[in-house]
Amino acid sequence: MSGDATLTVTFEHLSKSEIIALQQFFGRWEWYGKAGASREVSFYVDGDGPFHPSIGFEVDGVDVDDVPDEVREVAEYEPNSYDFDAVHAALRETGVSES
Repeated sequence: MSGDATLTVTFEHLSKSEIIALQQFFGRWEWYGKAGASREVSFYVDGDGPFHPSIGFEVDGVDVDDVPDEVREVAEYEPNSYDFDAVHAALRETGVSES
């Protein structure tokens, strides 16, 4: 299911400690992916504290603008928990191309 698209995520208004925590978080994602291990990895968002980033997304190599909201919504399989497997299945069911 791996593709050739690139998602660039830009965070603005971060502190040094937030940057370090995010680097560790995404590093763990990468490690599990390379190891072929499946795990739930979480990140605590302290929105009533100091964590108020601006986040931007740039997608290259695939068009995601044509994906209906009902397909996007299945990514959240429990409150605050996300996975792409259900999105992959929903894309197939609705006839929207994965590429």
